[in-house]
Amino acid sequence: MQGAVTNLRQTWEKEEMLDAIYWLRHLLALPCGIVWGVAGLTGAYALLSFVALMGVATLAWYRTQGIDEEDFGGHQVLQAEGLGPATALFLLTWIITYSFVRF
Repeated sequence: MQGAVTNLRQTWEKEEMLDAIYWLRHLLALPCGIVWGVAGLTGAYALLSFVALMGVATLAWYRTQGIDEEDFGGHQVLQAEGLGPATALFLLTWIITYSFVRF
């Protein structure tokens, strides 16, 4: 996983790439949930901002890696990888943090 963040322009197998995206999303979801909860953000705009952040972060990461998304199934495959579980982790962390701070 450390190589996914530090090694720019390394060669990737498809499964390694998808695993790296999956875990990077989770590493972002946890602190985002805490920050959103402490900041008191609520509603659809907060959730949509998280989804947008996930999209931009993933796009930025694989662009800095110099990856041709067509080699890995296309842009949609890379953007969808791990989004559901990362969103669930974000929601869980966000709700627990918000409830702990506000109540």
